[in-house]
Amino acid sequence: MRSETIVLAGNTIILNELKIKEIKEDIIPKIGPAWEKLTQGNTAEIVDRLQDQMVEIFPQLKGINLEECYPSEIEAFVEAWINVNFSGLKRLLGPVVSLTTLGKQKLELSAVNS
Repeated sequence: MRSETIVLAGNTIILNELKIKEIKEDIIPKIGPAWEKLTQGNTAEIVDRLQDQMVEIFPQLKGINLEECYPSEIEAFVEAWINVNFSGLKRLLGPVVSLTTLGKQKLELSAVNS
């Protein structure tokens, strides 16, 4: 199990890798509703809605005043969460995308040469 420690607004947060079933049951169902709430209403309120939705999706942020965070700290937190939970997937996606792009280029070249 991977873990990563980050500091957010002076608070130390330990991110532990989630099991697939935890991601499927706890994270995925929250993303759609969070996105819907985030995109509703006045854009001036987006920061408040974003804070509420981030705490919903990432319970590690509960009790942290996100208004005191720098955007780079939030970015580092999300990157760390992705690294802890999806670093293997990130390593696999690079070659898969490269193969897909190469295959597409070959098909296009073949079509031009035909």
